[in-house]
Amino acid sequence: MIGQKRKILIQTDYPLLSTGLARQGKELALWLHNAGYEVVYYACGVPHQMDEYKRFPFKVYGALPNTRQEIDYVNGLDEGQKRLVAYGGYFIDKIIKEEKPFCHIMINDSWGMDGYWNKPFYNKIHSLPMVTLDSLPFLDNQIEFIKKSKRFYVWSPFAEKEAHRLGYKHVETITGMVNPTPFYRLADLERLEIRKRFNIPENSFICGYVFRNQGRKELKKLMHGYSLFKKENPN
Repeated sequence: MIGQKRKILIQTDYPLLSTGLARQGKELALWLHNAGYEVVYYACGVPHQMDEYKRFPFKVYGALPNTRQEIDYVNGLDEGQKRLVAYGGYFIDKIIKEEKPFCHIMINDSWGMDGYWNKPFYNKIHSLPMVTLDSLPFLDNQIEFIKKSKRFYVWSPFAEKEAHRLGYKHVETITGMVNPTPFYRLADLERLEIRKRFNIPENSFICGYVFRNQGRKELKKLMHGYSLFKKENPN
């Protein structure tokens, strides 16, 4: 419940990285912290301990080992095992044991959590994966992940629909979080000045394509929406 000092572990990209997962993790961690939860943030791809982590209002661990002995051990692993270390596989059991979270929220690609569903802690606490299923058909390990999870969250309705078609009704969609406060409309004069500076016609429509053509990115729906807008506003 909101306001209870229950501990929640969030495992995803480091919150200061410029990735969608990092922004998602940061917004979720800040919201939960401000709501009164005790947040522990387990960050992929960064060293286990850094002074920089002290700037956050919640506890932060990195996924990569710091000591020479541990680094040498990881360097001797095969590429698949190294990838799992970068995503958090090296310290996750230790963190679960030491922090004893009430809930473990995992936000990443399925291969970043490969095999987690077989770990002793999985589903013993509230294990909540939010997985970026990008395309169809689902991979075998993705189906296994869904099967072994009590709850399973995806980013887009197309993946939820496919999971339900396969008989997995415990799959739900949670779209990415957005903090609206940094976004605002510029004054008309400012917008015209920017267009003039970059030689953009005043009546042009700008669409930024900044992602791969993945099913969950819904590009076709964006363009369909613009088509409807043009028909309703021909001028």
